[in-house]
Amino acid sequence: MKKIVIDARMINHSGIGKCLQNLIPLLAGTYRIILIGNKNEITEYPWSRHISLIHLDCPILSIQEQLRLPLAIPDSDLFWSPQYNVPLFPIKAVKRLVTIHDVYHLSYYNSLSISKKAYVNIVINASIALSGKVLVDSVFTKAEILKYIKVDERKLVVNYNGVDTSVFRRITDRATLDEVIKKYNLPAKYVLYVGNVKPNKNLKRLMKAVAQIDREYRIVIVGKKEGFITEDSELFELMTSNPELNERVVFTGRVDDADLPVFYSLASVLAFPSIYEGFGLPPLEAMACGCPCVVSAIASIPEICGNAAHYVNPYDVDDIAQGINEVLSNSAYSGMLLRNGIERLGLFDWNRSAGKVREVIDSLF
Repeated sequence: MKKIVIDARMINHSGIGKCLQNLIPLLAGTYRIILIGNKNEITEYPWSRHISLIHLDCPILSIQEQLRLPLAIPDSDLFWSPQYNVPLFPIKAVKRLVTIHDVYHLSYYNSLSISKKAYVNIVINASIALSGKVLVDSVFTKAEILKYIKVDERKLVVNYNGVDTSVFRRITDRATLDEVIKKYNLPAKYVLYVGNVKPNKNLKRLMKAVAQIDREYRIVIVGKKEGFITEDSELFELMTSNPELNERVVFTGRVDDADLPVFYSLASVLAFPSIYEGFGLPPLEAMACGCPCVVSAIASIPEICGNAAHYVNPYDVDDIAQGINEVLSNSAYSGMLLRNGIERLGLFDWNRSAGKVREVIDSLF
């Protein structure tokens, strides 16, 4: 049984964390897995009891990471980085595998400081050069990598993420719904956003769009404030300068995983107007919970959502508002989107995704 070491320091991050949480237990029966990360975070997951852990708590994309992570990696057959922040120094693993979810920092290169430009260039190029294979979440991300980096296309393997429909499903139990409403003080009607507040999430335009829809709807923002570039300070300036809008916004922070399907089930619509996504799980989770989606017509989002979402121009506030209004006011149309969504979900299965990871790992030996 091959010994696989996985960098699990991002186990609780919004997108990458979901991938780790779902793939690790599915791979544990095939390989001897060792996780590197914060033990307190990893041991929150029941499956971690059967997996070896090495405690390491250092920031991602940092000098400290480059000094401490290589020393933490034991003798092993393969080291898997779930993001391009790979160790640049030699490690004790025979082979390397990396997953690149997106190359946002290359696409929006000019938004970075000079030091971050240099660092991002080094680590992204190194992650590809040092790894035997590169897993990517979408055809879009594969094309983006080929646009910015000279690499053999055969090295890049598209592997879609999944949705656990046993977890993400429409919740109708009244007691469960009422419990979550009370716990988070949720409004009766709301537009839902799930994710972080990084600039590519486009929350400033979304809030301006929500200001144009019926006042009976508020916007509920689920997710913690995190970002490698910066938190979207303009977002908070917009709220503080507009008391009326501020009253319509509910920030929950990070919510319990068990509660998230309830948020989707209670929402009137999910708004996902990102200007850049390598994949984007929230629309699929929303579809599984019977929540119609209004999403951006750019990046990987059309590839993932297909005919199961209403598309808008994410740079046009009026178009975002009109899209939300269309879904809210047209039950026949939103019902069609939901039916298409159920069919669409068949493409995104964690077991299938884990199978592709096994196939790629085995191809390296």
